Amino acid sequence: MANILVFGDSVAYGRWDKESGWVNKLRNFVDKKYTRQNWWLKETFTVYNLGVAGETAETLLEHFEVETKPRAWEGGKLIIIFQLGTNDSAVKYPGGNARFTPNEFQKNLIKLVSLAKKFTNVIIFLGLTRVDEKRVNPVPWDKELSYKNTSISEFNNIIKSVCNEKNLDYVNLRKTSQAKVDTLLFDGIHPNTEGHKKIFEIVRDFLVEQKRLREVEKEWGDAIHSLRLKIRTAKDPEEKKKLQKEQRGYYKAYAAVFGTYDQYFADTEGWGRKRSSSL
Repeated sequence: MANILVFGDSVAYGRWDKESGWVNKLRNFVDKKYTRQNWWLKETFTVYNLGVAGETAETLLEHFEVETKPRAWEGGKLIIIFQLGTNDSAVKYPGGNARFTPNEFQKNLIKLVSLAKKFTNVIIFLGLTRVDEKRVNPVPWDKELSYKNTSISEFNNIIKSVCNEKNLDYVNLRKTSQAKVDTLLFDGIHPNTEGHKKIFEIVRDFLVEQKRLREVEKEWGDAIHSLRLKIRTAKDPEEKKKLQKEQRGYYKAYAAVFGTYDQYFADTEGWGRKRSSSL
């Protein structure tokens, strides 16, 4: 079993998306690919949306461990995703004084990383996206706050720097808003439904194609190989059928999730004929 915990602000929470945000889309994807089809396997994922509107690195420090401990299961894997920093970068309007200085933000991030590493080494930070300054300088719902792309870029660079220093994953989201800010933002800062879809696609592709969910591919491949060896040496015909059924289940799960693979298929004599397949 593996849990994916997503911490962050109102964007992580899914504010202003009629389909409940990119984290909910990730949960639906994971449920379909890993859980609903393959519930009987040990290697399943559960996604938790722990986003809080208005969250900053400083406020997250206050409740991070309380939220994480009950979801860090003994013997299970844990993936932690952070999406925050935009609220930290906000400046007071007028005047331009930042809510947090860059140095304060960096220190808070390092504290968060230190806490997260108590539970897992799989820690991912999502980069910050641009805003439409004409609509959020100041913001309509709080005339004392303003968001500016120069400040957001500075804080985004701090996130990248901490990730490089601590050897953590950084996922660039800039392409979700760089070219079409107006068409991807609901209110000048929060993504609309299309914006959330693009964030989901980037995170999904990173998890599946780049690094983290590929660890499951190796585990399933190892399980298939182990079962194949057991089948070859099984003496009892009923035991052999049971092992073959289990192996077929792994093949089905592997194909459903990863799409293409090289593997051994069953023939009338058992497992042994190798071929390539694209599904």
